Amino acid sequence: QIDRQLAAFVRMVGSPPDHIDSHHHLHRLFNVARLFLAAGRRYNVPVRGFSDVVFVGRFWGQPEFGKTDMSKISVEVMVSMLRALKPGVTEVSCHPGHVETRPDAIYNREREVELATLTDERVKNTVTEEGIRLINYRDYARMSREAR
Repeated sequence: QIDRQLAAFVRMVGSPPDHIDSHHHLHRLFNVARLFLAAGRRYNVPVRGFSDVVFVGRFWGQPEFGKTDMSKISVEVMVSMLRALKPGVTEVSCHPGHVETRPDAIYNREREVELATLTDERVKNTVTEEGIRLINYRDYARMSREAR
């Protein structure tokens, strides 16, 4: 199944993904992690949680499934998270977007709050003040190659 999905991705996009992960971090489960790691080796891409990239997933507006707490995705929380980052490469997980009209949208209003937080001037200023360089996984791959 993993290989079929990755092959379909390559066909549609024209290149391998820049990293591999899964919904709700299922790729990290003991009985399937080895399959994802093997796919990462085949495609020469990192697997989230199994590389030098530190994953921070605390920026989430539903600490309990289906129960919203907007304070968890506030500007103050993001600024505090950014100020606490250690040297190295960190991925801060987020789900910004706009309200969806689908009746089954569970994480919905929170997306707009995340978007507003991430684009807030105080967050931008913190990134600058802390000397944080925003990169993506393609940049990480290039930096890793250059470091070897």
